[in-house]
Amino acid sequence: VVDNSGSMFDDQEILAANFDAFIAASANDPNLDFHLGVTTTDVLGGTGGPFIGPFLRDSTAGLGASFAEQVRVGTDGSGLELGLEAMRRALDEFANTTNAGFLRSSAALSVVVVSDEEDSGDIPEVALIDPSAARPPEAYVEFLGSVKGGSVTNAPVLFSMVGTPLWAPRYQHVASAFGGVFLDITAEDWGEQLSAIGTATFGLQRLFRLGSSPQPGTVVVTIDGAATTAFSVVPGTQSVLLDAPAPEGAVVEITYQAGC
Repeated sequence: VVDNSGSMFDDQEILAANFDAFIAASANDPNLDFHLGVTTTDVLGGTGGPFIGPFLRDSTAGLGASFAEQVRVGTDGSGLELGLEAMRRALDEFANTTNAGFLRSSAALSVVVVSDEEDSGDIPEVALIDPSAARPPEAYVEFLGSVKGGSVTNAPVLFSMVGTPLWAPRYQHVASAFGGVFLDITAEDWGEQLSAIGTATFGLQRLFRLGSSPQPGTVVVTIDGAATTAFSVVPGTQSVLLDAPAPEGAVVEITYQAGC
């Protein structure tokens, strides 16, 4: 979800130029099959929700160039940026029409918002223009948890943000709920740091979220009943990361003692 308001020209160029940093982690799994769609924050202008052109695939010819073209969404969008609502509409209201075929039941979901402003969903003017676009951030946490048919703690969902720290609490609320990456858009090297979001995104098929933080040394993982030590507990999160994806259809069970 790319901010297309008046201040975003330089940041769109940075995003376009650093696609390789984001996509590099996908090379860790040669069997990876992904879809990549781009939309804008301009819900009130109508471009927030529908994808900018056909969504891209890992097999798309000239993938990097196509991505760069799509994320240069211009700067004529509304100054009332609604990245959260654009995300919802892309995955809900337009899921079976403009964006048909993008969502797949067996695929994990990673959402990335790039904006130098806070989400405007709590500004009274938005509610007057379009009440359906004025939702609390908790509503988007609930929505993302339901998109993949699981609970918030177990759904294979990631929400990450390139934005302004301390000035984007709505985005930070959703990112925190899903253990997402938050990059500082004011940092000169944020484009290079997209590799962190890429690593988290393309590791989703190996990531399992726990209901609470585990006590150190208490996590036990079994795959189809066989214990394994090929995993790690991700520092600072309530997540376990397998070293390699489990076989298709395998049952992964994780037990642990909850921390205080």
